[in-house]
Amino acid sequence: MLRWLAHGESSKGITRQLTLSVYTVNEYVASAMRKLDASSRIEAVATAQALGLLNL
Repeated sequence: MLRWLAHGESSKGITRQLTLSVYTVNEYVASAMRKLDASSRIEAVATAQALGLLNL
């Protein structure tokens, strides 16, 4: 999920690519944000990138 967010994709756009509900995508993103101790999607992406978790 974070990779798509890093490329500027919205939750709705991610749902179209993965055929998941918007609720599910938002829950996955929220879970990643909690695990990365991030207060925003941008912060989650930046933290994941700094930790080497994203291959952009």
